[in-house]
Amino acid sequence: MAMPRSSTTFHLALAALVALSFSTGDACDNVPSMSIDEACDKACSNVSSPQVQLCQSMLHAAGAPPTAEVTVYVVAAAKAAKKSYNSSMAIIDRLLENPLLPDGEKAAYELCKERYETALEYMIGVTNQMSLRTFAYPRQEYIDATVAITACGNSLADFLSSPLYAANAADLNNTFVAYDLGGLIVGK
Repeated sequence: MAMPRSSTTFHLALAALVALSFSTGDACDNVPSMSIDEACDKACSNVSSPQVQLCQSMLHAAGAPPTAEVTVYVVAAAKAAKKSYNSSMAIIDRLLENPLLPDGEKAAYELCKERYETALEYMIGVTNQMSLRTFAYPRQEYIDATVAITACGNSLADFLSSPLYAANAADLNNTFVAYDLGGLIVGK
């Protein structure tokens, strides 16, 4: 479904505002600056070394600067999660095009499509709030996105060979990294 023109214009204006505020060095109150490695180590310290490595690779791939305010990394991770969700939604659309799909598998993919749309909405909310430096609701949106991605994964338990199964596992890890980085600002 295409975004209405006014919504697209709003998102473009928001992106320009965010880019301008980061380039002019307008820092958030009480939000520290640190390196990518420091942010990932601090955010994922209670998780695992692979999670720290995923965090670092996500931020580097997103073009995040080597040292920045943590909010920059939080927005980059949320955008990376959204990109990953969109890739998985394309997989879901391709899988649902198969007219010979068994009913149970089709129902699982339809549920996943619905859950991914929900998770995407939540991650868009996180990105918008963090970009505007309003920190009232992102914590709950991270949790809700995680619940939505997990629900899809649970529905795929009987379809482990599906390409969506692996994509969903990666999406869940990306969501955890985004949540962990966001936790540096809004708590976990």
